[in-house]
Amino acid sequence: MTILIVAVLVIWLPNLRHNHLLAQRHPESSALAVWKTPSAWLLLIFGGLQSMLFYTMSAWLPTMMTSYGVDAAVAGLAVSLQSLISLPFSFLVPAIAPKLNQTMRQRWLIVFGALTLVAFAMMFAHTDNAVYWLVTNALFGLAIAPTFPYLMTLFALKSPSPQHTAELSGMAQSGGYLLAAFGPALFGAAYGWTHNWAPQIIVMIILTIVMIVAGFMAEKHEKIDF
Repeated sequence: MTILIVAVLVIWLPNLRHNHLLAQRHPESSALAVWKTPSAWLLLIFGGLQSMLFYTMSAWLPTMMTSYGVDAAVAGLAVSLQSLISLPFSFLVPAIAPKLNQTMRQRWLIVFGALTLVAFAMMFAHTDNAVYWLVTNALFGLAIAPTFPYLMTLFALKSPSPQHTAELSGMAQSGGYLLAAFGPALFGAAYGWTHNWAPQIIVMIILTIVMIVAGFMAEKHEKIDF
């Protein structure tokens, strides 16, 4: 491994002469400027809720399924299917999104938001039918998977410079993941209080609507400057 690292360094070091510095920011700007920009908070909310929905369902959907009588092996297969579906979108979305105008991306958000709502609505069913839950997981994966690479692409699309991209991405992802971290814990705690999945699913539906509205509003800004 050490030999491999040394070999990479030998190849990479000559490229140092091509390094360049980013243009200096306006003297009034600071690292905190992005946190004071309302449009940047839209991306934080969108990204945080997207991660919260994904990680919460990844953590609790198998438990929800087995509580309805679904075999544990089927529950594991269903969640694996959900993850498998997300892989193609990791490559397709960054290639397609920049070619779409704002209106088309907003319509795209509405479509995938609607699919997410349908997937959550299907989770109200008290059934142990394996096919039903495979379809539910596949639909959720199809709906929520494209939104993460879309968010990553949006950082560059909405930034006027590479430095803005870095600061916007750092702000939205750090705050977003902090927000997302509460999702699985609160979802499980709520079930411990109510012994019912319905209230949490309703909250997930509301958060999905908030997520789509935040993304829709962020798309209205040609560039997010600060």
